[in-house]
Amino acid sequence: MQYNFEEHAAKTSPEFEYAYADRHGIEFEFLMTNSELEAYKIALQGTFNFLNTEQFIYGWQYIGEYHKHSKAIENNLLYLFGYQFNEYWSMLNMAGFRFTDAKIQFGFGMMRSDHENLPHAATRVISGF
Repeated sequence: MQYNFEEHAAKTSPEFEYAYADRHGIEFEFLMTNSELEAYKIALQGTFNFLNTEQFIYGWQYIGEYHKHSKAIENNLLYLFGYQFNEYWSMLNMAGFRFTDAKIQFGFGMMRSDHENLPHAATRVISGF
């Protein structure tokens, strides 16, 4: 749960995940503000079985989201890849497309996660047409 002090709203996102096959899963998520349902989200995800090592993993994810009040639909298709440098440093990268009612966007994101007690840094680049 996150509390937004500017909007005086509690934001929660309960989710249910199920692994329907080896290296594949489905996720249902309900985005809520206070106790009101704002959006529905479904995601299909999987990892590829070749070229994986103990340090490198990659896969894909589809995310579909329906915003209840605006009736907007958002579709995201992502390629994910991560690498663990050592026990303290790893990174997760993603590149993909976002399709909405009005535009198509391409983005690339990277997150560096440090030791569990240290902060993390994230960068994101998105371009659209």
